[in-house]
Amino acid sequence: MDLDRALVSAILREGKPAMQKAVEKGVRDEFLATESQHAFLFINEFIAKYDAFPTPAEIQGKLGYSIIDTTAPAEFYIDEVLNRRLHDGISSGLKGVVSHLEKRDPKSAYLAYESNLRVLRKDQHVVQKSVNLLTLAPDFLAYYDKLKAGITGVLTPWRSINESTLGFWPEDFVLVVARLGIGKCLDTDTVLTNPITGVQSRLGAVFESPEFSQALTWSKERGIHAAPITAKVDTGRKECLRFVLDSGREVIVTPEHPFLTPSGWVKAEDMLPGGSLAVVAQQPLPQQPVGLPPAAVDLLAVYLADGSCTQSGANFTKADSEIVRIATEAVESLGGELRSDDGLLHRAVCAEGRQCPGGNPVLELLREHGLKGVLSKDKTIPEAVFRLDAAQLGRFIAVFWMCDGYVTDQGAEITLASRELLVQLQSLLTRLGVQSRLAYKRAKYQGGWKDAWRLRVYASSYARFLEAIPIWGTKQETLAELAALEKNPNVGLPVVSEAFKAELRAEIDGRIGRWRGGPLKRVGERLGWKTHFGFRNLFGRHGTLLLERFRIFCEEFDCVETYSWLWDSGLWWDSVVSIESAGERKIFDLTMEPTECFVANDIIVHNTWFLTLLAEHAWATQKKRVLFASTEMSKERILQRFYALHMRLPYEEFRKAKLGVFVEQKFREQAIAMQAMDGLFIVGGDFDFRVESLEAAIDDCEPDLVLLDGAYLLKGEGEGRTEKASNSFDDIKRLAKRCRVPLVATTQFNREAKVNSAKSASVEKIALSDAAGWNADLIYGLVQTEDMKRDGRMILKPMKFREGIGEDVECLWDFATMDFREVGEMAPSHVKPRSAGTVDDDPYSTGLDFGSDDGDSGVPF
Repeated sequence: MDLDRALVSAILREGKPAMQKAVEKGVRDEFLATESQHAFLFINEFIAKYDAFPTPAEIQGKLGYSIIDTTAPAEFYIDEVLNRRLHDGISSGLKGVVSHLEKRDPKSAYLAYESNLRVLRKDQHVVQKSVNLLTLAPDFLAYYDKLKAGITGVLTPWRSINESTLGFWPEDFVLVVARLGIGKCLDTDTVLTNPITGVQSRLGAVFESPEFSQALTWSKERGIHAAPITAKVDTGRKECLRFVLDSGREVIVTPEHPFLTPSGWVKAEDMLPGGSLAVVAQQPLPQQPVGLPPAAVDLLAVYLADGSCTQSGANFTKADSEIVRIATEAVESLGGELRSDDGLLHRAVCAEGRQCPGGNPVLELLREHGLKGVLSKDKTIPEAVFRLDAAQLGRFIAVFWMCDGYVTDQGAEITLASRELLVQLQSLLTRLGVQSRLAYKRAKYQGGWKDAWRLRVYASSYARFLEAIPIWGTKQETLAELAALEKNPNVGLPVVSEAFKAELRAEIDGRIGRWRGGPLKRVGERLGWKTHFGFRNLFGRHGTLLLERFRIFCEEFDCVETYSWLWDSGLWWDSVVSIESAGERKIFDLTMEPTECFVANDIIVHNTWFLTLLAEHAWATQKKRVLFASTEMSKERILQRFYALHMRLPYEEFRKAKLGVFVEQKFREQAIAMQAMDGLFIVGGDFDFRVESLEAAIDDCEPDLVLLDGAYLLKGEGEGRTEKASNSFDDIKRLAKRCRVPLVATTQFNREAKVNSAKSASVEKIALSDAAGWNADLIYGLVQTEDMKRDGRMILKPMKFREGIGEDVECLWDFATMDFREVGEMAPSHVKPRSAGTVDDDPYSTGLDFGSDDGDSGVPF
């Protein structure tokens, strides 16, 4: 069948209603073949001119257009034409995408895909009809009768908000804005390690790469380990600070970025030179190592240290007979030959009488790993080395050190012209548990001076260096002698504050009695001291905390659980040498769940409850169907928060799996029983982060309330992040209208919203886009000053209101008791006090109190 002629014939048969439907659905003349285009235009022009519809005879006589018999309704053919247009558009667009993929240009392929989507959406645009406003009277009267009968929209847990809003109604778009938390924003050039491959990438590349899906993270319980990246955030350009550490490590961060210190997480702007922050003691080896032929490992080390690779050949300079022997055997195993003109300069060539189809095999090896034509000051360690296991990595560093490093009575050092190479070597050494210090050194060269850098292994790592890196000869002997010497290292230990010391003193107040009979005496005895051991003996020079003594102290004073992370969780403590402005820099952030921190430049760096409260209240109290979508958290993390809230579990103990035995048993029983309950739906983790994906989820579960966590991370169309965010908020508004469901979304304030000022929270301070404020029907800001945080309180500040001016709502914000009531409100009747010690008859209600057992003090659910 000729679909275009069938459409025109059906429109002529059904008249004006069919043409109006075609126009409303977006059918345009260019969607049709040429003759049918002319017929479609003629019909429209005839209607406009005569306010009547042409007959089939008129159109056939005027255009010579043949009318065919049709039986299906015009709407069928309209949809078929639109489907064909959609099919053709997708096919054409995908051809362009495939073309870019065949050229190995994934970025262009993605842009072509996005462009295709924009065109298709434009083609599918539906023309909006105006309506007589007064004809909506029945709908309004039905709404009024609901209010009169006491029916409301979806309610919140807070009475004042419910009284002022009458709940959230279908089509409402409610925006909840929180101040940016303690951000984790880092400069685009910050280096991260892929824990799967071991390869290092700069943060800007990590943001662009879907393959970089995990990062190294840290927790007190597990130390350094790999975890999924649940969100990658482009946070624009911001003023930054440059931190330089005693080990030579550097990192550029935003002022609010937190570092892990002996006193916990501290914002960068509150750090001072001389303080300590945590770095990685031993970085994990790749989960999926990829080895190299032994000859390749040796030759890469030799030529990286002492060689040059040009178009004419691959040479290195060395008089050491053992290095020459290693290189000779490696070259020969590749089918080449090592020729020495003067015993010092050695050239790798194709062996006489042998076929070398690829040319000089050593030259090809060096070219493959990016060492061809690279000057000494520009050399970097090939990517393949970062993929090696411990044995091959140790061998590579050993050969490299035997070429360019040295060991004297001052220790093990290496000096090179390439700072980046030594930064990489410093990081690779941590994979073997070796810590080192990088510093600038002005070096003599050919009668002049040049810039160079020196990497020196810390004395505390000599033994580990010898164990993991098989150097030989006098270098090995000298380092073994140094490792055997008694050392009292002051590096790698945390410098603690006076507040930390005061906390420790509180641990011993009232417990030691007289020294001869107290725990301090036992600390001294265990250390073998013959003299008095006092509190001051826990600290070394410059206020360092002597961890071995401190460990024994904690064992005697029964506070190991509080402080053991300082010495037993994969950390090494580095001192801050300087903090200075780094100017405005391009910034990215990663979200890690559940640890909320990640490792960058080998430094440990840190990472929504409001929607969970709405979800639990609507589902448990009002029996509403709720859809919770998160662009940031996994499904498991969302469920963890929901369980904690619904069962009133103290969150810190719950997330660390440290509930008491009795409480844990009841939690497990309820978690199993609740599996059969319906009405709470979650998309997260693998959520596609697009409005279309959210709409599909809404169509699937038909909720009464939709909660979108992290609306600013939706993938909107547009060139820059601001345009994309604007388009996303426009789409969210349309989605709420289209699906006729209240939609509550969270976003963030920008940096102008001050942490200790509720007045600075306004619509103008919403990050990224004015469109967020324009589109929202209601906007609430979450405001918590430092004082309020200590008191466990929060202000819900109305910033855009339906009618009139809303009032600030102050509520509790207590994660220990999971109490978020409005201040002044009584606890619900089903929430029993902690001392009740009874079991609620309803096993699914909140506020259950199971009393206590050995190790629990009546922790309530």
